[in-house]
Amino acid sequence: MTRALYYFVLEQGNEMCIKPAELYLYDQEELSFYDIVLWGRQRQEIVIGYRLVNTARAMINPSPKLEVRKWSHDDVFVVISISE
Repeated sequence: MTRALYYFVLEQGNEMCIKPAELYLYDQEELSFYDIVLWGRQRQEIVIGYRLVNTARAMINPSPKLEVRKWSHDDVFVVISISE
């Protein structure tokens, strides 16, 4: 873990976690990753990546962020949020 990420996640009371797609979108909704980032911002979270339902690995800092795609409620997002 890089020093900056360690500081941000651990010392500020934040945590990295996996959140279900249904918190950010409707099933089969077509949005860009950037749209999801904006929804996360409204929830006071930082969305840093996602894992699609049929993939083994998460995409962190995906590119391109403005490409629109269809999302499923079975997808998940990697976020940094305030510890509960």
